[in-house]
Amino acid sequence: MAPPAPGLDPRSLLGLFLFRLLLLLPPTAGEGGQGPVPRVKYLAGDGRRALSLFHQKGLQDFDTLLLSADGGTLYVGVREAVLALDIRDPGVPQLKSMIPWPASDKKKRECAFKKNNETQCFNFIRVLVSLNATHLYACGTFAFSPACTFIELKDSHLLPISEDKVVEGKGQSPFDPTHKHTAVLVDGTLYSGTMNNFLGNEPILIRTLGPQPVLKTDTFLLWLQPDASFVAAIPSTQVVYFFFEETASEFEFFDKLRTSRVARVCKNDVGGERLLQKKWTTFLKAQLLCTEPGQLPFNVIRHAVLLPANFSSDQHVYAVFTSQWQIGGTRSSAVCAFSLKDIKRAFEGKYKELNKETSRWTTHGVPDDISPRPGSCSVGPSSDKALTFMKAHFLMDEQVVGTPLLVKSGVEYTRLAVEAAQDLDGHSHLVMYLGTSEFLAVPNSILELPCPHLSALASYHWGQGSAPAPRASSVVYNGSLLLVLRDGAGGLYQCWATENGFSYPVVSYWVDSQDQPLALAPDLAGIPRERVEAPLTRVGGGAALAAQRSYWPHFLTVTVLLALVLSGALILLLVAPLGALRGRGKVQGCGTLPPGEKAPLSREQHLPPPNDHRTAASSVGADSDHLGTEVV
Repeated sequence: MAPPAPGLDPRSLLGLFLFRLLLLLPPTAGEGGQGPVPRVKYLAGDGRRALSLFHQKGLQDFDTLLLSADGGTLYVGVREAVLALDIRDPGVPQLKSMIPWPASDKKKRECAFKKNNETQCFNFIRVLVSLNATHLYACGTFAFSPACTFIELKDSHLLPISEDKVVEGKGQSPFDPTHKHTAVLVDGTLYSGTMNNFLGNEPILIRTLGPQPVLKTDTFLLWLQPDASFVAAIPSTQVVYFFFEETASEFEFFDKLRTSRVARVCKNDVGGERLLQKKWTTFLKAQLLCTEPGQLPFNVIRHAVLLPANFSSDQHVYAVFTSQWQIGGTRSSAVCAFSLKDIKRAFEGKYKELNKETSRWTTHGVPDDISPRPGSCSVGPSSDKALTFMKAHFLMDEQVVGTPLLVKSGVEYTRLAVEAAQDLDGHSHLVMYLGTSEFLAVPNSILELPCPHLSALASYHWGQGSAPAPRASSVVYNGSLLLVLRDGAGGLYQCWATENGFSYPVVSYWVDSQDQPLALAPDLAGIPRERVEAPLTRVGGGAALAAQRSYWPHFLTVTVLLALVLSGALILLLVAPLGALRGRGKVQGCGTLPPGEKAPLSREQHLPPPNDHRTAASSVGADSDHLGTEVV
C-alpha cells in the first residue's frame, strides 16, 4: 500500500489507519484454507464401506482392540467384558463370543468411597495382547485396583475367566481409566508404560512376564516427570522405544512447557548387581521436535506407529502431534515422520547434565574412561562406574527432528494408522488414517452444526432423530443449525435434503450428553458409526464437522474498533478549537485586543522578553475595575 499523500485531513488519516488495522486482524474460524481434500469420498451409508457399526445394549467404552493373526477375528476390550467379533464378512461384525470380567463388589465399594465417582468404579480393559495361539493376556483398571488375567481361546472363541487366573496388574494397567498408557508384547515379554499409583503422579516403564527379570524405572531419580503420559511402544531389533510427553525440566519457561519424548531400553537389560538393582540400566530419553518454520512447535504427542521397512529403505516412525498453545481459540494438529536412523543417532550422541549449583542443564560429552558406552546394549551387567554415570545422565543432548507431512488447524488428531498402497502404475504411496477426538461441550453455549448443500435444487431441513429440531433451543441460520446446549439437547441431529420427492440425510451429528449415552441411543440403530461425527471438532472447508462457536474474538474486535473510533472522534473535536485558538493567538502588527476579549490581569505572567517586543501601558479609564496592557 502506498504511503498517504501529504495534506490529508485528520478524518482521512483516521480512516486509513482503521483500514490498515482491519488488514492486520486475524481471520475468524472457518475463513482459513480448505486443507487437505480426499481424492475419493464415500458418503454416509455407502455400500462400498468395509465395516459398519457394532453395538449391543449394555456395552460401552470400546477402547482396546486386538486383531487375530489370521485377520478374521477382532478382540475388543469394553467396560467389564471382552468380545470376539467375526469380521470376515464386510458387512456388520458378528459377535462370536463374549465373556464378562467385572470388578468385584468389594473393589467397587472401596473405589466409590475413595473417588466419590461411581462412573469410574468399573473394570475398564486397557491391555489386550496375544500370548500365543491359545491364550490372550488382558489387564484392566478393576475399580482403581489394576488386575490382569490369562484368557484361553478355543477356535477363536473366548473361554470364561476363572478367579484363580486373576493376578495383580499394578504397573501394567493404569488405575484411572482416563490416564494414557501403552503396552507391547515382544517375545513373550510385556513392556508397559503407565501410572503406577492411585493418585496418578508416579509414571513407570516396566517389563513383566517372560523369563527375564522384572525391571522398572527409578522414581527417586526422576527419570520420568510426574506428569509423563505414554502414548505408544514400538519394538526394534535390540531395543524397545517408548513415546510419551511430559513437562520439560531442561528449559526455563514462564509456564510449564510440555515436550514430546522418545525413550529407549535394551531388551537384554538385566539390571544392576549393586547399583540400580531391579532397575533399568539402559534407560535413555531424547526430545522429539515437530515444527514448521515460523510457527510454534507441536509439542504434545498423541500417538505413534512404525511403518514396515518394505515401503522404503529407511524405516520411519509416524506420529500425531498437537500444540500446547491455541492460536485464535482453536487447536491444530500435525503428522511428522521420524527416521529410525535419526532416533538411533540421537542415542549415540552426547548427554545432558544437570548442574546442581546453577540448576541448569549443560552438554556432557561421552566419557572416555567408561567402556562399553553407558546405556548401550552390551552383554552382561554394566560396571558400577557406568551405572553411576547413568543415574544422572539419562537425557540426550541431540533432538530428533521430524519432517511435517500434514499440518491442519481447527482439528485435533488423536490416533493414526499408516500403510503402503500401490497405484495402477506400480508406484507406492503412503496412506494415513487419522482419528479425531471428541470435546462434550460447555453448558448453555452455542453449537453450530453445518449442513453442506450438495445439490442446489434440493430443499433442506433439520431433525432430531425422527422428530423436527426443537424450536425452543435451536434455530437455522444460513443452513446451519445453531443449538443451545442445555439439559435434553443431546442426541442425533441430521440435516435432510429433499429433491423430487426423495429425502436422504446429508450429514449426521451425535451431540453427546450424560442424559443420553451413545451406546444406548435407540436413534442409532442401523446407522453406521462413521455417520455419527464428533460434535465439537472443527475442520476447515467442505462438509465441516460441528464447531463450538466462540464470540470472544468478535467481541474483542468490536471493542477495539469502537475505542479507536471514539478516540478519533475526540481527536477531531479537539483539533478544531485548538486551531482557532492558535489563529487568535498570532498577532500580526500593532493593534488592540479583539472586541469582547479582556486583557490579561497579570502583566508579569504575559510579558515576552524585552529584546523581542516593546510594551506600553494603556490608559487607565475612569472605571478603576478595567485595567489592561497591550502587547505591541
